[in-house]
Amino acid sequence: MTICELDLTSGPTGGTPHVLPSSPIGSKQAIALTVDPAQRFLYLATQGGHLDIYRIAADGSLPATPTSSIQTPNGVPAIEPKGRFLYGVGSGIQSYKIDAASGALSAIGEPIAVGSSSPQYVAADPTGNFVYVSQSGEQGLRGYRIDQASGALSELTGSPFGATGLPVGDSLLGGAIVFKPSGDFLYTTGAGPNAGALNAFAIEAGTGKLSLVAGSPFSLDLGSDLNASNIAMDPQGQYLYVTSAFLTRHVSGFAIAADGTLKPVPGPVLTTASPYSVGVDPSGRFVYIGDDSGNNAVYALTRANGKLVEIMSSPFLFGGLQPEVAFAVVP
Repeated sequence: MTICELDLTSGPTGGTPHVLPSSPIGSKQAIALTVDPAQRFLYLATQGGHLDIYRIAADGSLPATPTSSIQTPNGVPAIEPKGRFLYGVGSGIQSYKIDAASGALSAIGEPIAVGSSSPQYVAADPTGNFVYVSQSGEQGLRGYRIDQASGALSELTGSPFGATGLPVGDSLLGGAIVFKPSGDFLYTTGAGPNAGALNAFAIEAGTGKLSLVAGSPFSLDLGSDLNASNIAMDPQGQYLYVTSAFLTRHVSGFAIAADGTLKPVPGPVLTTASPYSVGVDPSGRFVYIGDDSGNNAVYALTRANGKLVEIMSSPFLFGGLQPEVAFAVVP
């Protein structure tokens, strides 16, 4: 895992990632990573089914070895916005309680089986009330309510959502998930690995029920591994970006309307060597592409219209295969 300090100045070097001397961290292949909402701990899923917990130092660096580690399902771990509970996927969905002082995890009950399917990607909504999971063996997104006292999950009425109603080829199999910060819309990259579908859902307040937004799918030019984070939204909830890693190798941007519909941002569709994943920095000014080639591209986000402009010296040579992107804001 490579750790970089980002130049967030307004000058010509703005957006440049500078690799910290302590990099790389860890000896196992990293699969996915996430940072807790308080920006104190990083959770790193590695090959072989381990989840390593690192305390983030004031300079953004990590210790050479994790502060704790547990055996857990592979996949992108998701933390609900209050930082109390973490959810991981593998053969099932496992819930964990997070120790506020150390970041250590303790399992909550047994893993939840997902029918005959295999859960691929898990994400907690901005309200902290719901968790949604994409799956590889069955159609649709499964939704769960978070018990606010225990962190345990109970499946929502009507789940899985989107199991019917989409044309063949636009199905919901696997795929990453993001939410509009207001919590009223969910977006997913749908099927993979070679081709996907960008679908939008309205989230019913209180119940968590999902309803497909008219016009879905808004693009078929996307795709990556079933659990790759190849969709990202800017913190203001104005723009959405997706990648197509294996076929067209495009990076596409969309403006988000008030009704949740999407419209392509101006400018040509961008191409990189193999755009596996994508992330938008917390300031909403730069978009980072985790490229399977190890040459990671960085773009300035034009706030007025969402257009992406590649920054000076991009792409940058660091990282490796199947890269994922996560950000931490430190003092």
